[in-house]
Amino acid sequence: MTIVITTRNGDPIEEPTPEHIAETIASLFSDGEIEATGEEPNVWISYGIERGEQWQEHTLGYYQSGLLMYTVYDREEDLDPSFEVQSVVERATAESLWTLLFDGKTDEVRDYTWDKA
Repeated sequence: MTIVITTRNGDPIEEPTPEHIAETIASLFSDGEIEATGEEPNVWISYGIERGEQWQEHTLGYYQSGLLMYTVYDREEDLDPSFEVQSVVERATAESLWTLLFDGKTDEVRDYTWDKA
């Protein structure tokens, strides 16, 4: 199992602690503006786990607009996700879902009431 948090600057935190969750999400709103590049700042947490002989990757990406995307890749080499949903959420909800993923509770993250496509 591996957990990596990627910061707004794209820097990985390869051995994150629960404290990194709140810090990373808070950093997303440090200047309150979308950057001049036109790209919306985002941060994400990835949880990877072995499933048999395959490596399964779960990712929660959070954007400055409040968009939270949950993506699952069943195999490391897959280009398309096996599961993908999204919702616009408050920071506290994003932190709660990131904490669930950090704790390996992927079923609880999947069971969240995500927006309908």
